Amino acid sequence: MNRQLLYQMEISRAINQVVDDLFPKNNPNEVLQVHVQLTADKFTNSGKDEKHICKSFYLFYYRPMNYTFVGSLDISKEHLYNLDNVSIEYITYHDSCWRDETDRAIRDFAEEIANQFDDKDDVSVFNHFGLSGFKKLKATIKMDSDNRTAVLNLIK
Repeated sequence: MNRQLLYQMEISRAINQVVDDLFPKNNPNEVLQVHVQLTADKFTNSGKDEKHICKSFYLFYYRPMNYTFVGSLDISKEHLYNLDNVSIEYITYHDSCWRDETDRAIRDFAEEIANQFDDKDDVSVFNHFGLSGFKKLKATIKMDSDNRTAVLNLIK
């Protein structure tokens, strides 16, 4: 498969722009949740879908002060309907480098998909996200930077 094709997704740039434009800093009681889905399909010569791999995940952005927290949660196997007190992957909490970490998180999920195909496979790649995938949550994130863990806490 052409791994370069899988990694050449500009969705991280678009997500970062939405976060910058629509989600202000110094916002301690809101978390921005972004739903992203990456898929790859290998087809036979006759066009039949031989192998389908899908990775669905949330990216979370939290800006309680001047810094931005980025976290992720893989929902490929289990779609969670109640996100209260859910542990999420702590990716970064930084004033400016958080944008690079959005890209890294998406690339990590893409790598998981790529590893399930042979390099010689002819694979079609799709990524899905849109404005309906952005959701503001009344929530906070409790971060433990020493242990690189985070917990999402919904405000009721």
